[in-house]
Amino acid sequence: MSDVTHSVDESARPRAAIPTGEPERVQELVRREVAGLLTLHESKIDLEYRVKRYRELADRYRAVRAEEAALRKQMRELNLPPQLLRTLKEE
Repeated sequence: MSDVTHSVDESARPRAAIPTGEPERVQELVRREVAGLLTLHESKIDLEYRVKRYRELADRYRAVRAEEAALRKQMRELNLPPQLLRTLKEE
């Protein structure tokens, strides 16, 4: 391979010399950047999963609370005497 590059507009000029160890340094910087981006992406996916899970649990919680309210209403509608209610709570 030649140390000279030719193009249509320019006369022959020497190629830029790459300092020793520079390709390895660039590779290491790129590797770190890619690792950082992957970590950020994984964190985003984890956060999205946790938000989705939180919403699902909140929906279930609201449903359980609504069911509890309906059951309490039905129990009140039975109109049991207070003495009987106390004995039932003790059991």
